[in-house]
Amino acid sequence: MKTTFILLILSLVSANKAIAQTGWFPLTDTSSIKWQSIHFFDEQNGIAFGNKFSDHWTATAISTQNGGLDWETIPLPDSLFFSQRMLFTSRDTGFVVGDQHDGSKEYYTAIYRTVDGGKTWVKPIQPIIRGIIRNISSCGNGVLYAGGYYVAEAFPNGGNRINYLLLKTSDYGESWSAINAQFYDYNRIDTFSPKKDEIYSICFRDSLNGLAITLYDGYSLYFQTTDGGQNWYRKYESLRQSGVGLHYLGEDIWLMGAKFAIYRSTDNAVSWSAVGFPYSNAESFSFFNGSFGMSVPGYRMFQGNERIQRTYDSGKTWEIADYGIIQDKMGAISVVSSTVAYCAGVRGMIYKTIDGGGPANNPTDVVEFTDKGKSFAVFPNPTISTLQLIYQLSNQEERLIVSDLLGKVVLSTTLPAETTEATLNLSELPAGTYFCRLGGEVRVMVVAR
Repeated sequence: MKTTFILLILSLVSANKAIAQTGWFPLTDTSSIKWQSIHFFDEQNGIAFGNKFSDHWTATAISTQNGGLDWETIPLPDSLFFSQRMLFTSRDTGFVVGDQHDGSKEYYTAIYRTVDGGKTWVKPIQPIIRGIIRNISSCGNGVLYAGGYYVAEAFPNGGNRINYLLLKTSDYGESWSAINAQFYDYNRIDTFSPKKDEIYSICFRDSLNGLAITLYDGYSLYFQTTDGGQNWYRKYESLRQSGVGLHYLGEDIWLMGAKFAIYRSTDNAVSWSAVGFPYSNAESFSFFNGSFGMSVPGYRMFQGNERIQRTYDSGKTWEIADYGIIQDKMGAISVVSSTVAYCAGVRGMIYKTIDGGGPANNPTDVVEFTDKGKSFAVFPNPTISTLQLIYQLSNQEERLIVSDLLGKVVLSTTLPAETTEATLNLSELPAGTYFCRLGGEVRVMVVAR
């Protein structure tokens, strides 16, 4: 008998109220779960994968058939230890990647496959490798790639030396094998020698051409292949080393999510331009019909604007669209139509919108001061307790003043010269609207409780 796991019980009255809400409204609230992936086949049927922690991390999955009003647990293999990413290539066939453990501290790469729309998951033929699979990409015709890292050396005093890992299947995921991939530096001659590196994001446009973002000591490196992953060449020396997510839209259009930015290419990843909302992070993307799409910041970045962004023009322009979400970091997004989308994040939260994310909820734009070289932005806005400031000061300090609607100064501090960031603790301020003044510029911010 199928066990039903009711994450949120809504009466008919409360359901109607939720449907009438503007922006995003919550469907679940299970604080022990950190959601990694969410995928909806249509407006009613969807699956979410995440991880919960008791004495160790364990993967968990749920499904809904009524638009998220109630959910059922999906049975998973006991060995599935930690899920990283989910991908469906059709209504029936899907994959989830991560790592599994053997009851000890050792962990091994893991790929699980479903052919019944996510009801059951089994492990296909694959090599047993110590390591983790971070991401998976499909390029059609039964060809998929999965990237992560393997443990190259375990040190006696603890810690590991890790190296790039790339797996491939050509039979729709029934069997996988490792690729002996070579990574080359900019000169295309010297082999790039990783020390503690992994393939964090991977995306193929077809069976031969793909991009990868690798992490090297906290920095992002970018590689491109044109031979099906056998040889990778380092690219984009001038691009900021903070990319974490890749998405191919088609027709030579690529998107890259990064710290403080979204980058877009229209010439098959030859050149990139920054298009995201200023100082806003992005990692994962989801699109409907190639034009309307959304991005979420993911979990890797700890600075910047952790907001959902929205585009109506295939990523040319973006705006903040997280009306109704306050201080919940989102790690996964699934856009079903031009109005309906689902997102999932920390504290077990899954949200839904039926109006495309509600009205634009942009924090104050970055506006130039009279003096060249100065700018000023505040976020998150609204905030619950802390407010981050991004600014550019020249060779003199500036006074920051926070006042209420009546003009009463509630906070005042001096920002040192030649600094760029500051964090304010607003936990003792009552809920309401306030003005932040720096030099001759004013920003409006809201404290929500």
